[in-house]
This record gives sequence, structure tokens and C-alpha cells, in this order.
Amino acid sequence: MKLINKDSSRNGNLLSDKKSLSVYIHIPFCRKRCGYCDFNTYAGLEHLLEKYVDCVLQEIAIFSQLYNSDHVVQTVYFGGGTPTIMPVQFFTKIINAISNYFPVAEVREMSSEGNPTELNADYLSGLYDTGINRLSIGVQTSIKKELEILGRSQNPEDVLRAVMNARNAGFNNISLDLIYGIPTQTLRTFELSVELALSLKPQHLSIYGLSLESSTPLAQKIENGYIPEVDEDLAGDMYEWVMDRMHMVHFKQYEISNWALEDPDVDFRSFHNLQYWKNQDYLGIGAGAHSFIENRRWSNTKLIQDYIESITNGKPYLDFGHTAIAEHKLLSKMDIVKETMMMGLRLTEEGINTEDFEERFSLKIEDAYYNQIRKLMALELIEYKSVNQSKVLRLTKRGRMVGNHVFLEFI
Repeated sequence: MKLINKDSSRNGNLLSDKKSLSVYIHIPFCRKRCGYCDFNTYAGLEHLLEKYVDCVLQEIAIFSQLYNSDHVVQTVYFGGGTPTIMPVQFFTKIINAISNYFPVAEVREMSSEGNPTELNADYLSGLYDTGINRLSIGVQTSIKKELEILGRSQNPEDVLRAVMNARNAGFNNISLDLIYGIPTQTLRTFELSVELALSLKPQHLSIYGLSLESSTPLAQKIENGYIPEVDEDLAGDMYEWVMDRMHMVHFKQYEISNWALEDPDVDFRSFHNLQYWKNQDYLGIGAGAHSFIENRRWSNTKLIQDYIESITNGKPYLDFGHTAIAEHKLLSKMDIVKETMMMGLRLTEEGINTEDFEERFSLKIEDAYYNQIRKLMALELIEYKSVNQSKVLRLTKRGRMVGNHVFLEFI
């Protein structure tokens, strides 16, 4: 798809000199909060949605004054929460604001997360017309008992209906999210959930191990003995099984938890998330959203009411940002190096391109991490490979199983 604004229509040939920017829009509204969720989301505050969107538009305008001269937007992602709790016209307002305030060339990807229960035929048709060209649907599991444990309100039939509606609306890039390591989940029930997801013929699958924060209702139920603990060894077996299964059905694992359908004509990887994993510039808009541009990292205040109050009544700082920014840090070169190592090693195929690393940081990767690399190679957790005639450092299959332990070596 292509969005044209005044900059790209008259000076499209100049946009190639600008840095790539990904824009994340956080919609922290849910009709019901899931028991395992520790994201910045809130239920029962839909009456604030219109004011919130007005503030999102204002924040886009504020940051355009800082970054529209040297960046061009290439991906947009609506996350949450439940973005599809919004009326379609709110998507249109936000997309138009990005197009009006930032240089926008060929936008490769505009994604929205969606709850299966929200995705009826009329809504999805309208959403597709806004320019959203990629849909990420939260499936998690197809087993009713496991859905109940997670606190999900959907039924497996809702997922089938949502995917059918999305196809009919025109979406041909659909990602499904699944979780393994759910309490009471067996290898067989996990396999059934994966096979059902594959039967829907998605272009992308995100399959994550359940991660529980102590503050979540599910974690507290486990602690109090109402629900059995997660079986970590079984979760490892599930991950190993799904790596082999995805390979058999021609889904390429390009990141620790993400698989894209192999297609000779279309690259179905998530380009917005690749911007994160390559530690490149992204702008987060909305309550609790995080940003990283050049050597700055910052995050907004989390509470919806505080965010609205700060944007509505606060004055923008023309040197940097606005009063809704809760945390701000200038990163050193080595801060960025460490984050680039940790994020880049998540890319199971590409890994970290050693030439790109040296060009970006004026530093050879082995000069920075000689001991760590030798240690992890001896343990057969990382390896050097030639990919597209470039030398890359990446995880081995064994290393993917213990990725977090590998990453800690570079922090």
C-alpha cells in the first residue's frame, strides 16, 4: 500500500536519504483483562477512548517537530490492549495524522492486533479500507479449559469466524498468536492448537512460552495452589516439537518465537518487529508506550487518565517531548551495542551481521565480546554462518532452547 503526503509526492526521491522509522500506537483498552496479562491495559474505561485518541493525535504532532525532517515512516503497528475495541474511524484519524505529520513513502506494513470476538465482517471490511494490511489475531490456544485458565473470553469458533471474515474483507497477511507452557496443557493439546491454527492457512505464527509476572491473577492462583505450576521441561518439549513441525510445513523460523510462511514472491516476516530486533529507530505513541530514536530511550506515563491529563493540559517541550514522558535516558555507545547484541541474536536466521555491526559501531564484534563468543561457541549455543554472502553470528538450534541464558552473556 502507499500513503502519500506532501513531502513524498513532491520529494519522493529524497526520502531514500532518511532513516527508517517504525511507529507504534498503544491502545490500552480492553473489555476484559486476561488473567496472565501484565501489559499496560485497562478494562472498563472505554468512555475515555475518544479523548485518548485526540491525545494520540496531539502526541504525533509534537514528535513530528523533532523527527520528521530526518525520518521516513515505513511501518505502523496498533497494539494493546485491544486496538479493535476502537471504531474504524479512529484508525483513520490516526493513520491520517501520521501521513500528514511525517514523511511517508511506501509503507510496507500497517498492522493491528485483534481480539477474535471483536472481528465481525463489517468491522474488518472497514478496517481493511483504512489501509491496515496485516492482522495479528490472539488465539493462544484452541482448548477451552486452557482458555479458561488464561481468562480468555473467546471460543475456538470465534477464531475460525474471525479468520474467515478477515479473508473475505481482503486480508492476505494474517498472523496468529499461540502460547505454550499453559498450566494443565499437554504436548497433545498443544499440538492440536498448532494444527488447528495451521488449518486456517495463516501467513505467520507467533508462538510464545507463557511468561508470568507475580502481580497477575494467574500467577497468584498458581502460588496459592488453585492451579498447577507450569511444567518447564514439558514447555521445552513443546518448543522443540513446534520448531520441527513448522519446518515440515514450510514455515521458516526467523526469530526465537516467530515463523513466516515461505513464499517465493512475498516476505511474510513482521517488518515492524524486525525494526525492534535490529535495534533501529521506533516511536511509541500512547500511554505506557516506549520509544528508541538515535541515542534516546523514553517511555510515557502508564495510566490512561494521567496520559490524557498530561497531553491535554501540559505544554510540549520544543527541545524534546512533552509532559507525559515518565522516563527518559540518553544511551551510551556501549548501551546500544549491548542491546543490539541481545536483540539481534533473537533473529534465528539473520543473526547479527558482523560487517553491519562494525560499520554501525566502528567496532569489531570479536573485539567487544571475544571471551563470550568463544565460551558460547564451545558450548555449541552460537555459531558463525554465511548468510547471503555475509558472515553472521547467530544461535544454534540448541541455543534457541536457552536463549535467555545466551543473551545474559552480552549484558
